Amino acid sequence: MRIRLIAIYFSTIVVSVSAQWLSFDLSEANSNIFLKQTEPIVRSSVLALGQPTLMDLSEAKRFGLAISFPLGWDVTNTSIQTNPHVFLPIIEGQVLVTNNLALKGKMNLLSPKDESVNAAGYGMEYYEQTWAASVSMGWLEGPSHLRVRMIDFSLLWRRTLSEIPINLGIGHNNYRASFRNFDDENIPSNRENSLTYFILGTQYHLKMFDINIQTQIHYKFIQFNLQLLRSFF
Repeated sequence: MRIRLIAIYFSTIVVSVSAQWLSFDLSEANSNIFLKQTEPIVRSSVLALGQPTLMDLSEAKRFGLAISFPLGWDVTNTSIQTNPHVFLPIIEGQVLVTNNLALKGKMNLLSPKDESVNAAGYGMEYYEQTWAASVSMGWLEGPSHLRVRMIDFSLLWRRTLSEIPINLGIGHNNYRASFRNFDDENIPSNRENSLTYFILGTQYHLKMFDINIQTQIHYKFIQFNLQLLRSFF
């Protein structure tokens, strides 16, 4: 059942990616409702950069890599971008520095067509047997209009339901979005805001990879994440 779910999820991402990446060109937004139309793009960015990643690191395998495929849905239907919001694939590395603490860094693998986007972040994750805590800081530089800075905190609890591993958690993200190169006085230069979200996910081991399916749920925006994880050394 879980393999079928993973296949459906991955197929949805592939079809969406072939259609259109999330664009960070905000020139199409109406200046009178600029924040309402662009806020979903900012939410997609900060949730993708703040996503916690549970890697099975140990003294035998202290280094891990993950590739994430975030896929967002604007519940308000106010975005200048059509649903789904297909965020750029992200690669993340983690190294275990103590028995419980891992340092991490991440960055985007691709940029949308005709845009040069740089997204990156760093932070740490603390693991216990039944729970994990994560702190992440990140930024995104759009090609001309958007710049985002954020810090994210999250707590995850690991449970098993009918032999299926379940990850439940809560996260909080504070962010600042800067809007540049606009000559309209109705468009603000920046926007500071925060969002709190719930986390629901599961993990599955497939040969040499771990697969993590995670959902970050906010009442105005839902972000799905498919992750491929591998630990080394």
